[in-house]
Amino acid sequence: KGKEKIFEENIRLLISYDNTQPFTEEIDIKEITEAINNCKILDPACGSGAYPMGILHKMVHLLQKLDPENKYWK
Repeated sequence: KGKEKIFEENIRLLISYDNTQPFTEEIDIKEITEAINNCKILDPACGSGAYPMGILHKMVHLLQKLDPENKYWK
């Protein structure tokens, strides 16, 4: 469970708006980038579109932190 706790902490750091990029191993970066690419978002309210735009903003932020040179996600 030690690895899972470290991974969870790294995910929390990645999701934060801090500029820290906690993942250094290429395999982790590739897998997380692929997961973001395959992610499906459902807007439960179907309202103004603020929810999907907020998620899009967060996903772009994550991709910029994970892959600033767009080596894995093009």
